[in-house]
Amino acid sequence: MYDGKRLKGLLVMKNMSQRDLMEMMGWKQPNSVTNFMNKNPTAESLDKVASILGVSVSYFFEEGERGTHGYYCGNKDNHNSFNQAAGVEKALSLLEQSIKDKIESSRRESLLSQRLITELESKIAFLESELKRK
Repeated sequence: MYDGKRLKGLLVMKNMSQRDLMEMMGWKQPNSVTNFMNKNPTAESLDKVASILGVSVSYFFEEGERGTHGYYCGNKDNHNSFNQAAGVEKALSLLEQSIKDKIESSRRESLLSQRLITELESKIAFLESELKRK
């Protein structure tokens, strides 16, 4: 289950403040780090925070507290129980979305790079033809 509170301990271990993380993430809202800890973050922000702090995304997931009806997500007082398989499925879903986001980002970067290469090749060809004329 996602456990955003693990971020607090990780920041202490890394000798970082919440403000440091907020700036590194490019977050503008002062409560962004708190929101990350208390809510389910997007796969993209989860991946980026994990990368910045040098941990795997799975670091933010654990089995949770065992209750009478299964596992509880986050605050055990909310009584929204679900089984361990659902937690694993959620973690896998977040990881899958993160991978898809990275693939899409790489695809866009590749297309942009190809356009730039084409433009540069065109400019080089133009400059070579100009030099031959002179």
